[in-house]
Amino acid sequence: MSLGPRGRIVAAVALLGALLVTVLLGRWRRAAAPSRAVWVWSDGVMRDPRARDSLVAWARRHRVDRLYQHVEPLLLEDPAAVEAFLRHLRRQGIRVEALLGDPAWLSVPDSALVRLDHLLGMHDRLGTDTLAGVHFDVEPQSLPEWRTGRDPLVTAFRSLVDRLRERRGTRTLPFHFDIPFWYDEVAVPGGGGGSLAAWLIPRAEGVTVMAYLTDTSALWPTLVEERTLAMRHGTGLRFGVETGCSARADVSFCTAGRARVEAMLGALHRRHRADSTWRGVAIHSYPAATALLR
Repeated sequence: MSLGPRGRIVAAVALLGALLVTVLLGRWRRAAAPSRAVWVWSDGVMRDPRARDSLVAWARRHRVDRLYQHVEPLLLEDPAAVEAFLRHLRRQGIRVEALLGDPAWLSVPDSALVRLDHLLGMHDRLGTDTLAGVHFDVEPQSLPEWRTGRDPLVTAFRSLVDRLRERRGTRTLPFHFDIPFWYDEVAVPGGGGGSLAAWLIPRAEGVTVMAYLTDTSALWPTLVEERTLAMRHGTGLRFGVETGCSARADVSFCTAGRARVEAMLGALHRRHRADSTWRGVAIHSYPAATALLR
């Protein structure tokens, strides 16, 4: 039996309603599903297919959808292995940010540029959706000079960031930076009252704040400035948590157990998932995290 004009209108409205519910449900699921990243410092997962597949399986079990994969020394020694790894992980639905960084770059910035040039060439060959970004972990604060006179290091770090961004040219490849939560207390030399966090965050597509605290009452206040800056400038923001057993108990979840680390990760996501720049949590690091998240 054919529908009359009124019946067709009712059917069309019902169809539009169903489509709207589907779209909204999809958006709700994306907002509700926490994104997790993990630092991977070993290049063994790029050399050994079994190690790679073990990493992928672990990532899937624990909703890890992004890797900060350290790509040295293979980036220069065996770039084909890096490329194969990136292509494989992309097919598995896991995005990879190529992790690079060395405080020595501050005195030899050309070393950083050589490595970035290799990554940019790889990015151009593989296509724009294979490499999710370049992830820089420079950490000038690890140098002894930071404690005795850090202004020259801050100046050198800023110069390095500017040179890296200039080298990228017109490419849209995102640049992400690891920063400690207290960069908002590091003054930029030259006056003006700005902090290093306030200078860096507008110049990055993403930052991961190495919060590394297990007490939420201490954690929340440390993240306010970075969250404000990220939202002001549209910079993607993740918060890092530590799982390594070499760190203190107030810093690492090593001895806290899976329930507590899952509670922290869930609390971070629930508190910040409405933020337009919130990208999720980052876990430091694989394979240490496997002892907690089996």
